[in-house]
Amino acid sequence: MRVEVIRVSSCEIWASGAIARLSVRFRARRTAVAIACTIATVLSANVRFLPEIGLVRRPYLTAKNAENINTALTLDRLTEPDASIGVVFAGTIPYYLDRRAIDFLGKSDRYIARLPPDVSGRVSWNGMISVPGHNKYDLHYSIEHLEPTYVEVDRWGGQDVSASVAAAYALVDCGGLKLRLRRDSPAVRPDAQRFCADRVN
Repeated sequence: MRVEVIRVSSCEIWASGAIARLSVRFRARRTAVAIACTIATVLSANVRFLPEIGLVRRPYLTAKNAENINTALTLDRLTEPDASIGVVFAGTIPYYLDRRAIDFLGKSDRYIARLPPDVSGRVSWNGMISVPGHNKYDLHYSIEHLEPTYVEVDRWGGQDVSASVAAAYALVDCGGLKLRLRRDSPAVRPDAQRFCADRVN
């Protein structure tokens, strides 16, 4: 039986150890650089929101969301469970109100969602020509055809259905909230006007 002896010099052992140490250091540096780049990218993309993230400034649309919560709670008191609500703020109001929601901007309406977007510039802000999620609408369909019990707006972009809304809906002042409720709708509670009059006084 023949045994081969492999000779390894101390220099070769040192070199292999050095390479292993460098590999570990390089991996750690690469990970550190990747983490630093990720943090820098997230911060640069959100620099205008840093005061909100740091709780130095109130979050965007805080006042509008508070108004929408009050609207939802008031509509809960004024309408029956089978009422429907037509909204452009299709998050807060439907979340706090257990009623069927009609989304005027189509995020949860198949017909509206399949319409072509309005790229005329009539629905634009923050330097955008057209705002995705806000540029598909048909108020004639959403309000005049579906006839929601409550409508949040009577105009959007290039459409104005304020004349038909004024004819079919009563504008009710309920503690500072201006609510458009469908006239003679069985889904509006009979004491709604009295409840609102009490809140104003």
